[in-house]
Amino acid sequence: MTCIEIFQDSSHFYCVNELMPGGDLASLREGCAKSGVQLTEQYLRKIFVQSVRALAYMHKHAMMHCDIKEPNIMLKTKDFGNPSVALIDFGLTKCSAGDGASGGTPGYMPPEFFQTNGMWFPRGDVFSMGVVFFQIMADMTPDEKTNKAGLFTEGAQSMEDVEQFTQTRQAPWNRIQPRYPSVMTWLPSMLEKDLQRRPKAPVLLQQSWFQQ
Repeated sequence: MTCIEIFQDSSHFYCVNELMPGGDLASLREGCAKSGVQLTEQYLRKIFVQSVRALAYMHKHAMMHCDIKEPNIMLKTKDFGNPSVALIDFGLTKCSAGDGASGGTPGYMPPEFFQTNGMWFPRGDVFSMGVVFFQIMADMTPDEKTNKAGLFTEGAQSMEDVEQFTQTRQAPWNRIQPRYPSVMTWLPSMLEKDLQRRPKAPVLLQQSWFQQ
């Protein structure tokens, strides 16, 4: 997202940003329905490729987002048929050369976050993005208005439950495999519990699915 201007007065700091009229990925399904756009595998590829490229770009410049989720991935226009994607909200962004400690959003934080006292690694962003991709395809994007829960928050009664589910729960692949069979060649690797078995963003982009 383009930053147009930054200024301040005696009590506030202002950042004028590019308008994103297409909304975020939390409202993607609703926006596509109104525009007559089907959430096919071919269509979602356009969004997923851009999203992973954004991660690859950040990681190449030694930065980690640390808060990848549907509300932080926006569409630049209302042309849902030809989506142009932008990552936003870099409030938790960390330099890879720093201490690596950051926050995050429950349900999107990777397993190693809970095992290392809040440490982030570039592959943590990959895990979070994998959660986003799965939830979009499975129609599990969290919604506070309807009390819809996500992949690792469904059934959770506490933060401890979310932590346990993130580290142990396997994604219900039956919710997406019939409609999106080809994603099974790469999406499970994004949700690997073991950090070392999870691909980095550039490696993920080399998958044939992303090259089409």
